[in-house]
Amino acid sequence: MGNKVQEIITQRIIEKLEEAIKTGQCAPWHKPWNSNTVPVNHITQRPYRGVNLLLLDNGEYLTWSQLCDLRKHRPELHLREGSKSHMVVYFSFKESTKEVTKPDGQTEQKAVKIPYLRYYRVFSIKDVEGLEPRRQQVAYEHDPIEAAEIVVRDYMERETSLSLRYTDEDKACYRPSSDEVSVPSKELYANLAEFYSTLFHELTHSTGHPKRLNRLRGPAFFGDSEYSKEELCAELGAAMLCGCCGIDNSEAANNSVAYLQSWLSALRNDMSLIVSAAAKAQRATDYILGISHEETA
Repeated sequence: MGNKVQEIITQRIIEKLEEAIKTGQCAPWHKPWNSNTVPVNHITQRPYRGVNLLLLDNGEYLTWSQLCDLRKHRPELHLREGSKSHMVVYFSFKESTKEVTKPDGQTEQKAVKIPYLRYYRVFSIKDVEGLEPRRQQVAYEHDPIEAAEIVVRDYMERETSLSLRYTDEDKACYRPSSDEVSVPSKELYANLAEFYSTLFHELTHSTGHPKRLNRLRGPAFFGDSEYSKEELCAELGAAMLCGCCGIDNSEAANNSVAYLQSWLSALRNDMSLIVSAAAKAQRATDYILGISHEETA
């Protein structure tokens, strides 16, 4: 079932990329997010996370069961005829064992938890007659640039071995060997959204260091599966962080056909790419923001 779910998700993202190519729009991970627009559950007001940010449009959603519970007290609510449900995915775990070799050469069975993908369906409240949004709109009284600087500062203060260098070169990168992020200075960017998107992209890469989330376990080469997963992870991480700060990530979007076609090809070649990269990006974003996974469960 897990592989089938991944195929359905990947096909949905492929359709969005194909539409972006036709209309000249940006990739689905470059849509602007903030606390007023990120998709949330209508009842709990908890935001959807990971790849669900790409599957769902902005707004509030609820399950059929939640709608039925509401109708017990508000029988006038009803789902409009022809309304379509939307897939929401999550990881569950099953217990298993694997054989491991101990330092003395002896083998033993070790208990492990194997993740697998599950899904359920939700409806947009726009399709529920008589139901109004519950989310309170947040007035953005803060400066998004100041918010971004605070995110960068707090992360760098926690990660004392990580260095950040601004240069006059037309190149941004993260070097795991020296644990250094290098980005061009602000003045070299057309707009600040592009600068912070680039900076957050490279900071997301830095979370893959073995002393952090341990994604970067060996060299990855342009065009291979691991390279694509890490690059998409960084793209998504940058988008999520821009959204947290209130920066319009679409202003930094690459709308070129070549860029969009490259991701189309990568997704078609690896049905696990988008789900894996989105999950890793969510973990990376939480790590940079200093949010524990227990807090986001």
